[in-house]
Amino acid sequence: DWWYLRTKYQGICPPVARNETHFDPGAKYHIPGNTPYIRYFASFILQFQFHKALCEAANHTGPLHTCDIYQSKEAGRQLSEALRAGSSQRWQDILQQLTGTDRMDAAALLEYFSPVTQWLKQQNSRMNETLGWPDFEWRPPIPEGYPAGIDKIADEAMAKAFLTEYNITSEAVWNAYTEASWAYNVNITDHNKQIMLEKNLEMSNHTLHYGLQARQYDSTDFQDPSIQRILKKLSDIERAALSEEE
Repeated sequence: DWWYLRTKYQGICPPVARNETHFDPGAKYHIPGNTPYIRYFASFILQFQFHKALCEAANHTGPLHTCDIYQSKEAGRQLSEALRAGSSQRWQDILQQLTGTDRMDAAALLEYFSPVTQWLKQQNSRMNETLGWPDFEWRPPIPEGYPAGIDKIADEAMAKAFLTEYNITSEAVWNAYTEASWAYNVNITDHNKQIMLEKNLEMSNHTLHYGLQARQYDSTDFQDPSIQRILKKLSDIERAALSEEE
């Protein structure tokens, strides 16, 4: 689940419920563009390997994060030779020539960020911080002054399931009323009239119950126009909203 992972690893979440029908991952160009993301993973490791090797070529002393290869002719020469090779050699061979190993190694990256990593560990321990975001289903509260309706349900899949439930239950309720109405009209008695009125009230309660629920949906961005149309129709509860006395 896209948003589950976004919350788990990045601590961010959508303001309203989302699902696969919204295709939120597609907002990231690499997804619809079919661009492999592994290049970023590899490049971050390699850039720090390069940086450490070039710092050694520049005769840097001290922590790695304080190194600056600016104006180092030897570091520039080695970097130029590595880049000049282009695709004429295996990347492992070029890496071997520059760093002394033909394998990717994250040790330089960890060394570079070691000071801040140690500081964060100390601060988290001292402040008794909870690491990560364990409440993966958390949703932000609606700020005061936000436009009306911001808290409505914008999940089209939920709306579809809701309408399916409505269709199933309404069929039973309406059939019961139709049968009671027929029984009264072919045999007009006080008993049959009472049953018809009870079924009519059940039908009104059913309309009111699902009509109020339909009003909780914001169908503005729904892809299926039929869902929008039915929700709008259901929201118009008319006489069902009257009190029992009325």
